[in-house]
Amino acid sequence: MDKNKFRFSNTAPEKSTIKDWYAKFRRSEMSTEDGERSGRPKEVVTEENIKKINKIILNDRKLKLNKVADILEISNERVHHIIHEYLGMRKLCEKWVPRELTFDQK
Repeated sequence: MDKNKFRFSNTAPEKSTIKDWYAKFRRSEMSTEDGERSGRPKEVVTEENIKKINKIILNDRKLKLNKVADILEISNERVHHIIHEYLGMRKLCEKWVPRELTFDQK
């Protein structure tokens, strides 16, 4: 007996299920497009979030990334990305500072 013949038999849908799907596609009752989903939007790097993070950091420059992420309920990675790429800041002596300092700030 060929072992490959029954390789996916446990996970494959039944023939009747496939026939039902085919009939629904023909009647346009099913689509291959993703439907709307509830929950957080895919893109959290918005102008609003950038402004919120900037305001939070300017109020307390010693905040850690995970605290800012908890406040806004977004991932640490996205907060890090916004702070470094959009706000141009970095951590220096436990404080967030602009990457490019003015002469007076130096």
